[in-house]
Amino acid sequence: MGDLAAQSFDEIWHSKQAREIRKIVSECKQHCWMTGTAVPAMRRRPIEPVKWVITNKLRLHHGKSIAIE
Repeated sequence: MGDLAAQSFDEIWHSKQAREIRKIVSECKQHCWMTGTAVPAMRRRPIEPVKWVITNKLRLHHGKSIAIE
């Protein structure tokens, strides 16, 4: 949303782009809030999202729904 080296936190937080992103996330029906909170965890344990993707692709291939948990 911004660059803390070039802008203050307040400028970034109150920017038009930040408002637009918060609106998109608040209206998202697919757990979009996780984007900001999940990335650090995914970087620490990268195999976990890979396993989730593979598992759910196989589920879809077999006519099952995606496992959200």
